[in-house]
Amino acid sequence: PSRYLDIGPGTGKDGRQSHVARVVTASPGERGSYACLSHCWGGSKHVCTLNRETEDRFSAGIPADLLPPVFVSAIAACRRLGISRIWIDSLCILQDSVEDWQRESPKMGQYYSQCKICIAATSSASSNAGFELDATRPSAAQKTDTTIRDFPLLTRGWVLQERWLAPRVLHFGKQEVVFECAETTACECGGAAKDLIEQIGLGAGFAAIRSTTTARHGLLRRRTHLEHLPWDELVPMYSALALTVPTDRLTAVSGMAAAVYAKFAANTGGPVVSGVSYLAGLWRHTLPRDMAWFVGETLLRNKANEQRLEVTGSGSSGSRKPRPEQYVAPTWSWASVLDAVRY
Repeated sequence: PSRYLDIGPGTGKDGRQSHVARVVTASPGERGSYACLSHCWGGSKHVCTLNRETEDRFSAGIPADLLPPVFVSAIAACRRLGISRIWIDSLCILQDSVEDWQRESPKMGQYYSQCKICIAATSSASSNAGFELDATRPSAAQKTDTTIRDFPLLTRGWVLQERWLAPRVLHFGKQEVVFECAETTACECGGAAKDLIEQIGLGAGFAAIRSTTTARHGLLRRRTHLEHLPWDELVPMYSALALTVPTDRLTAVSGMAAAVYAKFAANTGGPVVSGVSYLAGLWRHTLPRDMAWFVGETLLRNKANEQRLEVTGSGSSGSRKPRPEQYVAPTWSWASVLDAVRY
């Protein structure tokens, strides 16, 4: 990344232990392993953000009492894993610079795909909530009342590509820690390793709601199989998630699109793929199918008997969200609306 947090011991330039981290601008060609944090900003005001006023001060060291609890928890987790660098959006992108945001936001998919691990504050609704695990742990046979409300992070739009692109994700829930990678999912109770359908029947913790932001088979198809993921499966999945800033509708999934294109290019042996172009959230080579999105209610005509069949979508026309006030995408793109879409 262009910037990262140095979280090694005595990270202040003056060696003071009171400095938990410091912002470092990466040198040209600098390489090294790092973690990323996936978290909810929530409604709380960030006391600790990088801006023009704090940039010089934070490069010398960030006092521990300025960091919100979720950052402190993530830094502690990284240190336990032997990782001395972490990328956190609010501290690695200038929050009062449009230019820095425009330069850095398209790279976020790359940052997550190249990190060693993504630390996910999955049960924290805001930066004011750290990783607080219950004293008791569930067993694989134990039924729970876990719902998506217990994992607020999984309702956020940006998090979809953060989960899919990171090679490993370590989720901190209220009841247990869950590890995901491209090959498997493991949790403390052992239930996540079982078949997803069985888990939904049991209602056992995190595994029961994995499908809310992933395909039916979890993350097994991510990264190495992204080019085989039908775009008309990903778009409904993503469009149902929440974004604080409506104009992020395309930006927050741009890393996924870049990964899909890179896979096409790798399979053809060149940087440019003939006939494959990304057009405001749709693909040229599957354009007729990709444009067949809808929201709310629609009518399908049964050609066999000319019977009109009503299909109910995400809501009636009365509950439709207004289009974004600022331009996001052309009206033929699903990104031009804020509703959940389907095909």
